Amino acid sequence: MYKRIITTVMVAMTGFSVASAQQTEKSVSEKDENQMTEKKENAIVRGYKAIENGVVKGYKGIENGVVKGYKAIEDAFVDTFFTEDPRESAESAEVNAESVESAEIDE
Repeated sequence: MYKRIITTVMVAMTGFSVASAQQTEKSVSEKDENQMTEKKENAIVRGYKAIENGVVKGYKGIENGVVKGYKAIEDAFVDTFFTEDPRESAESAEVNAESVESAEIDE
């Protein structure tokens, strides 16, 4: 009879151990699933951030190019219409100097 009680207790303990092991396995499996899900979510977030950064950098590059283009057009316009050609100014300075000299000689 004692043998039967001991056997029953051992079987009960073994059953408890098996159930405990299965529960542990489930919790480990759930943790692994949660970690994998979290890793996937992090990868997706990193992907979206990379796309966003690329779009922002592209937009800033285009914006800088447009600004530089308009600046070049503006500089060319100002140079063409509002500043004198250095060669012409040097020639006009010589002509003005000659005019002044001839005016002094005439007096």
